[in-house]
Amino acid sequence: MAYVTDRVIHDADAHVMETPEWIEGFASQRVLDYALDHFDIGDISATLTEIERSREMHADAEYQASAESEVMLRKNWRATGAFIPEDRVAALDYMGFASQLVYPTVYNTMLEELEYGDDPGLTYEVASAANRAHIAFCDIDPRLYAVAYIPLQTFEGARALPRPRPSRPAPRRYSSRTAALEIMRRAMWDSTRCGPWPKRREYR
Repeated sequence: MAYVTDRVIHDADAHVMETPEWIEGFASQRVLDYALDHFDIGDISATLTEIERSREMHADAEYQASAESEVMLRKNWRATGAFIPEDRVAALDYMGFASQLVYPTVYNTMLEELEYGDDPGLTYEVASAANRAHIAFCDIDPRLYAVAYIPLQTFEGARALPRPRPSRPAPRRYSSRTAALEIMRRAMWDSTRCGPWPKRREYR
């Protein structure tokens, strides 16, 4: 039985947990090299060890068998559907959610660091590859809505960033879900008109 059965839930803050090979097939060698060198701003060896341990766990039949009962307990790379698209479909079924807005995780941090750097070209190359890989992950199920990262390092770069098209059409009816997404889109658009943000370092 699904975790939620008595109401319609649209999850507005879901994430993927990217793996080192996440953008392979979507990125140039320069971007691949940068992404591997900057995959984690913390202890990268510990992160890679955890990812490999999580791969082993997801491949274990006993771990898979308990996925439904533990769907709300598992976190990060150990969560069902964290980085395996087919498992995310199963996780949605187990949770009973009608849809998810799915955000990047590793590439959020990486692109934020790049935005404060001095190589806009690299910033937008990484963003393009990450966004396309992210959309490819979400394209497995119409309940998954990929949230792209659009750097505002330069407005020219942001405007020129490719807008990949998902393979499925937009819903025809203007449902409560599409209304909510439109409200969020407008809110994010309007936030860019509020003037320059304070420097991030001031918050630390």
